[in-house]
Amino acid sequence: IVPEVTLEDLMEIFSIREYLEGLAARLATDHMSRVEVNALEQTILQTEAAMQAGDLEVLAKASKAFHRQILRGARNSRLPKLVSLLYDAHRPNGLHQLQDDRRALAVAEHRRIFEAIHAGDAAQAEEAMRAHIHEAFQHQVKMLHVE
Repeated sequence: IVPEVTLEDLMEIFSIREYLEGLAARLATDHMSRVEVNALEQTILQTEAAMQAGDLEVLAKASKAFHRQILRGARNSRLPKLVSLLYDAHRPNGLHQLQDDRRALAVAEHRRIFEAIHAGDAAQAEEAMRAHIHEAFQHQVKMLHVE
């Protein structure tokens, strides 16, 4: 039996994710090595290419990798664990983050996050990540009302 995720559940989960992943982006900006930032750029290029090619499997994997790279780059061992718990809490609802109307926006949001990290702008990286998570929440709410 898969537990149903309510609107209240989504609000709680995404509000916490917004802060934690925003913090991760801020910390990653200060702590990621040049090699890690270059790897993050390769992931961005991979997501952009996958989106253009319509390869949803590669797009989904690259998107998850992008978030994991930032969480690791934050150099805070608890952040990935906490965020993983939150992902697990809302995945059972079957809503997909990368549906047609969300794909290009999510990839562009990832690009903005990367550009801020690359520029060394921790405040902008945090703001861009928080906006990205907020937009993902808005999409999840929309999908919840469609189903």
